[in-house]
Amino acid sequence: MDININTNTNIIHVNDTIYLDSLIITDDMKLYEYLEDGTIAKNFLCIPFPYHIDVARNWIKYNIKLQKNKKIIFNYAIRDKEANNMLIGVISIILVLVLILISISI
Repeated sequence: MDININTNTNIIHVNDTIYLDSLIITDDMKLYEYLEDGTIAKNFLCIPFPYHIDVARNWIKYNIKLQKNKKIIFNYAIRDKEANNMLIGVISIILVLVLILISISI
């Protein structure tokens, strides 16, 4: 699989239709829809249940603030061009942080 990373933006193209991008505040309702039924939340320790829309909004705002202040992204929105660029998921880049912490402690 070829992954195309656009260095001028935060967009990472996975294929012709799926891409990774920054979270935006209007992703809150879709994120809430995915997590409110608990099916996903019960498989992750860090996702509260019951899940509330305010949790989604605050988490997205936090990520937007991190990106603006630090110029880095830890959580990417997974979007589908064929579904009007709708949020279809989120991926977190945690391994990078673990490797940094390990290298600092060595």
